[in-house]
Amino acid sequence: MARYLGEVHNRVCGTVWQLHPDAASFPPYTVRPFVTIPWERKAEYADAEGVEDDARPLYGPVNGICRLFTWGPDRRLRDDMKRYEPPA
Repeated sequence: MARYLGEVHNRVCGTVWQLHPDAASFPPYTVRPFVTIPWERKAEYADAEGVEDDARPLYGPVNGICRLFTWGPDRRLRDDMKRYEPPA
């Protein structure tokens, strides 16, 4: 189900799958792929405070599914797609 959710983000929002570059140094159970905006579109997501060099939003589909059990009835998985809207 997480793979399907990530693919929905990819097709609807233009994200791509990534894995943390230091994933080999983490225990296997903490390494999870995530989706983010492609590197070529990094400029659209500049950090307003100028602190982060890379302010692209990240989304972990596994975490999104797990949060479904803690969210209230007003929250939906599709609400997570709002994070890809470039800051004004």
